[in-house]
Amino acid sequence: MKNTKRLITVVLAMMIIFTMSACAGEPGKTEPTERTFVDAAGREVTIKQPIETFVINNYDLGESLAMVLGDEYADMVTGTGIPNYEINKEVYEKHFPQLKNIKSLAGGRGPYDLEALFKLEPDVFFMNSSEHFRQSRGEEMDKVEQAGIPVYLFFMYQDAIQSPRDTIRLVGEVFGREERAKEVTDFIDAQFNLVEERLANIDEPVTFYYERDNGMTSAKGGWTQILNQAGGQWIAEDIMIENSGKLDPETVLVSNPDFIVLSGGLGYKSSGNPHTVQDHVDKVISRPGWKDLDAIKNKRLFVFAHDFSRSPLSFYPVLYMAKEFYPERMADVDPDAIMKEFYDKFMIVDYEDGTWSYRLE
Repeated sequence: MKNTKRLITVVLAMMIIFTMSACAGEPGKTEPTERTFVDAAGREVTIKQPIETFVINNYDLGESLAMVLGDEYADMVTGTGIPNYEINKEVYEKHFPQLKNIKSLAGGRGPYDLEALFKLEPDVFFMNSSEHFRQSRGEEMDKVEQAGIPVYLFFMYQDAIQSPRDTIRLVGEVFGREERAKEVTDFIDAQFNLVEERLANIDEPVTFYYERDNGMTSAKGGWTQILNQAGGQWIAEDIMIENSGKLDPETVLVSNPDFIVLSGGLGYKSSGNPHTVQDHVDKVISRPGWKDLDAIKNKRLFVFAHDFSRSPLSFYPVLYMAKEFYPERMADVDPDAIMKEFYDKFMIVDYEDGTWSYRLE
């Protein structure tokens, strides 16, 4: 009888050990689960956890992911539909050679290579989007989701100041890196708060004219929003109805803005981005009558990398131009030092990899 009880005890113990081992899986490996999130479009998206691989649709989103994921980003991204990634890939591949193997999925204004995407079998397809983009890409999104790959949307283009920070927060949520994401957004918040505090009670704001390197300007949002945040007043605020277009050069002559700000031609240094800002500057200055503008005569013409208008780095041109607009109030602020600090803390490439601003000499 005692032997029988002893045998039963041994068998039960072995069953318990076997069950615990089966539940534990491989040592040190977390068993995958699923979790449902709400993306920027308000859609419920169920994604495998932890995320091991993903694809992205453009470079702007890639940098935001890297700010939260750090060096792990380079091992997790397996495909990209980024047209402008070609401009910046040399910089990123210099730091992370494995990115040379990243699969191009085309996209941009053309169709995605869905067959190539399906072969990658990513855990999720992250898309930096807009309402118009989402509507135009609806059929492709449906095909991706029907193939069992969840599509998670970010809206980085809606608001140049707030949307990138919302994106960082959502990235932290999806990857379970909320603390890291908060460190990033806290740093950015501090810069905008600094400008807001220093520029309180401005009676007569300085005026500015803005133009991209393709000659287009914007009535609201994007760069106009950035320069408004820096304390400037857009000369065409009551003139332009469309969100973007070209402003009559005569309007600029009549308005005679205090500052002229251009975007494009700067950013990461590579063979795909030769930094041809001087061509744009020369074209602007050579327009009839423009050499007599106060902004030109006083050397108050500036150029920035265009992508700041859809990036968490938008705090940099806000700081920079706030100091140019109101030097007495921002005398102790060094925008480039703050930008470098951000790169050192949160970016996976170096501040020295790019040229971020230009001033007319």
